[in-house]
Amino acid sequence: MSKNDILKSALNLPIEDRIKLVETLLESYNSFDNSSIEKAWIAEVTKRAENLDTSDTLSYEEFFDEN
Repeated sequence: MSKNDILKSALNLPIEDRIKLVETLLESYNSFDNSSIEKAWIAEVTKRAENLDTSDTLSYEEFFDEN
């Protein structure tokens, strides 16, 4: 069964069953270990903050300069 087949079947469920399906899917997502994603974002934010502190940034004009 393809993802599209599953989606079509899910959309044909009664609203109460669709709500339960959504709740179950969200619960499974919330249990996902996203620590590696969080670590990557922390590293990116830290890098950006350091760039701001050292003025290692581009102005709007420099960023969009076509030359």
